Amino acid sequence: MKNKETTQSKIRKIRESRGMTRRTLATGVGISENYIYKIENGLKTPTLTTLHKIASVLHVKPSALLDLPLHDLKPEIARLIGKLEDESKPLT
Repeated sequence: MKNKETTQSKIRKIRESRGMTRRTLATGVGISENYIYKIENGLKTPTLTTLHKIASVLHVKPSALLDLPLHDLKPEIARLIGKLEDESKPLT
């Protein structure tokens, strides 16, 4: 069976690959270091807005953090994520 990367593991992997601490990521996102810990360990699920902020601080698209390709998501969720990636469009 193929080992599937989760959103949590992707956040941690990208953060660590950039030499970034949880504190630095948390400060950039505007949340606590403890909350980043909980996200990375699957204890909390980030909102789409928080996911977008995390992606921005990590310099990746929000979809790069998802554990499913956009085409596997429900159309409404895929549409919202697409809008998050195009910061010029408001979330509606």
